[in-house]
Formats: sequence, C-alpha cells, structure tokens
Amino acid sequence: MGPAFRQDRYQLAARLQQNRIVFRTIMLARLPSAPPGERRMIVQMMHEQELVYRILITVLESDGAATWAPFYRIEAPLPAGR
Repeated sequence: MGPAFRQDRYQLAARLQQNRIVFRTIMLARLPSAPPGERRMIVQMMHEQELVYRILITVLESDGAATWAPFYRIEAPLPAGR
C-alpha cells in the first residue's frame, strides 16, 4: 500500500468518525420526544450503527489483515427435533 492509499484510508476513517457523531447527535435529539416504542427502536438503531461504525473505522485504521475475528456470536443449541 502506498502512502496516498494509506492517507485516503485515514481520511475516510476520520469522515466516518464525524458521521458517527452527527448520527448519534441527531438520534439523541429525537429520543426525548419519541413515543416509548419508537425510543426502543432508536436506541437499538444507535447500538447497531455504533457497532458498524466502530468495525469500519477499526478496519480502515489497521495496517494489515486481522488474524482474529472482531467478535463471536454464540447461540444456544436448538431444541432436539428441529
């Protein structure tokens, strides 16, 4: 990777960081006036978007391919007969 590509990655990561903050600010401003059901939906959306932004920014700021998974999802086994 050349220096220009690396610079582009860091600029994109910085832009994503700014977008993350703007998104969070907008959602937090909407939260107090939202009905209870919509509040839950907004909070869930904020959590999901935070995860997406953090993963993207981490990948862009890294200098190589990760050799580990960013997270694991563990689910309970399905009941017998399914």
